[in-house]
Amino acid sequence: MKNLVHFALSVLFLLGIASAQNIPAVDVFGGYSYLNFDVPTSGLPTSQQRLKLNGWDVSASVFSFHHLALEGNFSDHWLNNCGGTTLKCDDFSWGLGPRFTIGDRSRKLTGFVHGLFGQDTADILGSGVTVSNTSMALAAGGGVDYWLFRHVGLQFGPADYVFARHLNNFGAANQSDFRVAGGIAFRFGGNFPPPEPKAPKEPKAPKEPKAKSESHRSWKRPWHKTKSAPSEGQPSETPAESQSP
Repeated sequence: MKNLVHFALSVLFLLGIASAQNIPAVDVFGGYSYLNFDVPTSGLPTSQQRLKLNGWDVSASVFSFHHLALEGNFSDHWLNNCGGTTLKCDDFSWGLGPRFTIGDRSRKLTGFVHGLFGQDTADILGSGVTVSNTSMALAAGGGVDYWLFRHVGLQFGPADYVFARHLNNFGAANQSDFRVAGGIAFRFGGNFPPPEPKAPKEPKAPKEPKAKSESHRSWKRPWHKTKSAPSEGQPSETPAESQSP
């Protein structure tokens, strides 16, 4: 929990710097991580045991050339009652290496692949007992980012294959570990491409006036008040004839 608090404070600090001045493009990630750890043994490879460890993973990458960046990664995993005992197993690793981002910053969905070189430290902790061994480590894998907002998104990954050589000097076989993480990603700095302008709306065509029907009668002279023309042979009535002598 203490490490997560430090991570959150570091992100807020970097966001404050990014808002104050122009800095290179930086991506920061933090979240849950799972490690399938290959326990080093001096016996045959078939006798090796695998442990399921839970922990956290944080990383930061600085873009130096287009889609290519330099990434630093830190992770810590642990398991209580390790191997059915009262001991605690802990594995801390760090790595540094190149990261290539797939897709530009205008997209909602981007991907990445990376390769890391560093160290892996495995500890067995108990009451008054501590056994520790540090080995070189190689990690390679990738993941996907879905950006909910311009600077905040969800990261699925990295999913990594991790190679280590714990207790090689004592005849132990090399270890092949598998690590997967997921959490929240932040990005700031750099230049975001401007959004594409929306196409202008086509003007609506003017409505054509309705043609008046020839049988239409004006409202000033409704049909029920219009006098009919006199028929042939029938004299029309005049005002003089209609008056009595």
